[in-house]
Amino acid sequence: MSTQPFRFLHAADLRVDQPVGGLTKVPEHLRDLLIDAPYRAAEQVFETAIRQDVAMVVLSGNVVDLVTPTARALAFLRDQLQRLSDHGIDVFWAGGTR
Repeated sequence: MSTQPFRFLHAADLRVDQPVGGLTKVPEHLRDLLIDAPYRAAEQVFETAIRQDVAMVVLSGNVVDLVTPTARALAFLRDQLQRLSDHGIDVFWAGGTR
């Protein structure tokens, strides 16, 4: 058994296909930014894992809605997981309840 230290990154409930909520009126010029915000935030998580050269990423909870996922969310997740794989970073994902 190895006792070498290692680095990992943990992220939970990224919910990339769920736009920012709770706003009643959104100015037109901010709508696309808010729709893309969960994707950009998640992308930064994966980018940080690559920059910090972690051994693994641990994802928990709802990364995407697995019951009714959008094509965009699935393509995004596929691309990000491929990026991590290309850098030799393992991913462990414990899905959420919905």
